[in-house]
Amino acid sequence: MPFASTGRNAEPRGWVRLERGLWALFVLTAVRNAWLCDDAYIYLRSVEQLWAGHGPVWNPGWRVQAFTSPLWFGLLALGRALLADGYLLALLLSFGLTLLTWQVWQRALPTARARALLLAAWLVSNGFMDYTTSGLETPLVYAVLGGFGVAYVRRALSPGLGEGLRGDRALNLWAGLVALTRLDLLALIAPAWVYAAYAAHRAGRGRAWWRAFALAALLPGAWYGFALVYYGSPLPNPAYAKLFHGLPRAVVLEQGGRYWLGQALLDPATLLLWAVSAWVLARVGRGAGRALALGGGLYATYLTWVGGDFMAGRFPAAAYALLVPVALLVWPPPRWPRRAASFALLAAGAYALAFPHTPLNSPWDHYVPPDFYLRWGVGDERGRYFRYTSLLTYLAWRTRPDMPPFFPPYAWSQQGWEFRHSPEPVAVVDSVGMFGYWAGTDKLVVDVWALTDAFLARLPDADGRLWRPGHYERRVPEGFVATLRTGENRIVDPGLRRLMDQALWVTRAPLWAPERWRHLPAWWWARGGIAPPPGEGAPAR
Repeated sequence: MPFASTGRNAEPRGWVRLERGLWALFVLTAVRNAWLCDDAYIYLRSVEQLWAGHGPVWNPGWRVQAFTSPLWFGLLALGRALLADGYLLALLLSFGLTLLTWQVWQRALPTARARALLLAAWLVSNGFMDYTTSGLETPLVYAVLGGFGVAYVRRALSPGLGEGLRGDRALNLWAGLVALTRLDLLALIAPAWVYAAYAAHRAGRGRAWWRAFALAALLPGAWYGFALVYYGSPLPNPAYAKLFHGLPRAVVLEQGGRYWLGQALLDPATLLLWAVSAWVLARVGRGAGRALALGGGLYATYLTWVGGDFMAGRFPAAAYALLVPVALLVWPPPRWPRRAASFALLAAGAYALAFPHTPLNSPWDHYVPPDFYLRWGVGDERGRYFRYTSLLTYLAWRTRPDMPPFFPPYAWSQQGWEFRHSPEPVAVVDSVGMFGYWAGTDKLVVDVWALTDAFLARLPDADGRLWRPGHYERRVPEGFVATLRTGENRIVDPGLRRLMDQALWVTRAPLWAPERWRHLPAWWWARGGIAPPPGEGAPAR
């Protein structure tokens, strides 16, 4: 299925001007709504540990991968050579990747009408705009999915534009970068990748396809091989913390349903346009389009299976960033019914101005209470932190002499700063991002949600009651803090003591010690403690 034939030179000037105006509005909105969340500082502390000579770890001396995106961590670590301010570094990288995403789709979309509609779709999506910044890997997700989407359209939907072997290499390269960005994104692109591989075999390019795949797999293969050797597992520690919670599957699936309910209440435009784009791809894109739509469904199923997430929009934004622009590629506005594009833009404008807290009408001092998300299991994460971590607040902190020595001016930052200057070597906290970043690189910070601790990640949720999607509180066993202080196993419970022995071998022993490698296979599946009784797994309200 070829691209639309309408040339750029034939575009009406009104649509070209509208595209430029919407792009300017998009940039202003992204800057005005810029912020960082607490979890972003998990990345930033890990980067500081690397630059302090402790390796890509969370706590010094303990080889644990606390970050989920190796590629985002790598970009932050490289940027740290030029800019020591973690807040500013994360924002600048986010803006740069967002610009790259726009360049990818601006070059691919054939008409100003299509580009204007894409910008409008971005502007009405809370999820897409909220995580254009935030300090998480989401803008990198947008960029690599954009590259994959364009390569896939050229290779599978428009074979004449695929440039033979070069197109195979491009598609596999972008798929490899997606795997290096976040492993769960493979569920989103897997059906499309399988379809493209099948098409290559049908066209007699099977060997060339697999050579391109092998070449593209070198980079992610190198990282996950390194992670296996260094951390003892190719999977990041948060994956274990979010999977080894011990709650009944029925409870998690019920929470997955609540996740989509909360998403629909807080950000209906994202779900609606995701569904419309999937429908367009399935109806107009033939087999290749249906493969992309299937990927969106598979990704939604995965999110339901794991109980969703407490941040509204963060994960749906990934599917949104891929499916919406590809739908505009395979069914561009020149093929729409007359005036349909104008009506779509008017509807988007009305929604953006009328619906509460959209990116365009979000208050300058946007804030929601910290317990709001607990009612639905999902909430407005930007509203939780924007008042304290917005770009305007940062500029005030930089220019006013009466501001504290830490940013953001938030209780967790202050507590971390005070802990840094205290004689106590270990702290047990339930929000480790800002606290851990300002605690410095020589202190040990224990996360009761177990996102940063390999031993606690293998324990079940403490009582099955106080948990959020993706965050399950662990009970710190007796002797655990003493173990951290001394490096010797002081756990009292015999079963947990054996589990800690494994953790010590994997995370502290010399990398190539034979005993360490004998422990590794069992460590990948090791679990301890007792799961809560069935029926006691409802999240806190």
